[in-house]
Amino acid sequence: MTEHNILERVSAAIAAFSEADLNDAIRALGEGEHLQSLAQALNAKKPAVLAHPNPAELVRPRVYIGPPGRRVLAALSIAGPCSDDCIDTLGDAAQEPNREDMDTVLDGLIERWGAQMVTLMLTAYPAMDAPCGPVFIDILDSDARFAIPQASFTAVAEAIEANGGSHSAGPAMDERGLERARKERAARIAQEAKQRKKRRK
Repeated sequence: MTEHNILERVSAAIAAFSEADLNDAIRALGEGEHLQSLAQALNAKKPAVLAHPNPAELVRPRVYIGPPGRRVLAALSIAGPCSDDCIDTLGDAAQEPNREDMDTVLDGLIERWGAQMVTLMLTAYPAMDAPCGPVFIDILDSDARFAIPQASFTAVAEAIEANGGSHSAGPAMDERGLERARKERAARIAQEAKQRKKRRK
């Protein structure tokens, strides 16, 4: 079996979405913070993404142009609602879940978001060096539900070559983007912890 690095997995997980499924995923972001993050990652205007009749046609080519970090930030944004749900469901274990913690929530995440979206989430967080990264990689390596088709890796290689992107030019994310993504995740976990504390009173 060919070994793929985490950035290749992120890229292929995006490529695995059909046009229709990617359109649905982008539209499901609404007008909130995840769409704003996606627009920033792709150097696009949020209204342009919102107004496009087929947003995948706008997003997909831009994902493969420029530095690899663009793909990581795009994946984090597209998978944002699924990630929020994962954090909510994990509860107190959200900061650094172990494999057992994740095994208790994966079935529900698949039911609500589909295996393809959960796969995208699992590939995105290791690329930003999140504490959950090693566990997510273990899941990707061992759970066939999150296997990425080889055809998607081939499609990515062709798209990157055609658009002048790279799998290896520089770090997976620039330090500023990495720090922003970490802060957003920490803020979400802190917000959920605060809400759980209120409910327990």
